[in-house]
Amino acid sequence: MIIDPYTWRKVSVTSKSFVTKYIVSIKFDRPTDYRFKPGQYCIVRIPNQISRTVRQYSFASGPNDDEMELLIQREPNGVASNWFYECHQGDKIEITQAFGNFTIGENTEHLTCFAGKVGIAPFISMMRYYPHIRFSIVYATSSREEMIDLSSIKGKNDIYSVTTSDGKRVTEDFIKTLSKTSTYMLCGSKHFTDSISDLLTGCDIKQEQVLLESFTLQ
Repeated sequence: MIIDPYTWRKVSVTSKSFVTKYIVSIKFDRPTDYRFKPGQYCIVRIPNQISRTVRQYSFASGPNDDEMELLIQREPNGVASNWFYECHQGDKIEITQAFGNFTIGENTEHLTCFAGKVGIAPFISMMRYYPHIRFSIVYATSSREEMIDLSSIKGKNDIYSVTTSDGKRVTEDFIKTLSKTSTYMLCGSKHFTDSISDLLTGCDIKQEQVLLESFTLQ
């Protein structure tokens, strides 16, 4: 007998909006007694004709928000991402309990974050939930049309936009302008997080100051 290690909750899509050309916001009502911390993710199961496809997505909503939000980046041959792009209000998905240790303590004062494309999701959740923390966020995308508008939650935080189409790159000289005593959090593709981690090491940032979360887009 195979025992399913997950607790599945069935939810209905309440809204879908395109926050960029390639990223869709999916919202659904919070299941009763569902809890998570900013920076965590859930496993999502979507229906299809052959089997049930599962993927992992970080929460972009805050833990106290009535609606939960996921940000999905579309991939040309992605079974899950294309399903979300074509789904409708009322469509059903299933989510598991929250997982992950990409989280911070309540007493954190300053956080330096590096987000690659849809890797901004967990930091949006953190900014929504921790108004007392000052965030310095380096938000990297290939072009401006891939960048989510963060003006409504920016507040006192510093957000640095880095778009490779404009010839911009994250460099050691830039990193040296940031606080060396901060906690650093990296979220994006493995190539992105590895590259930033190497730059931080080159700037004498201690390994214990760095937390990273890598993902594969599908």
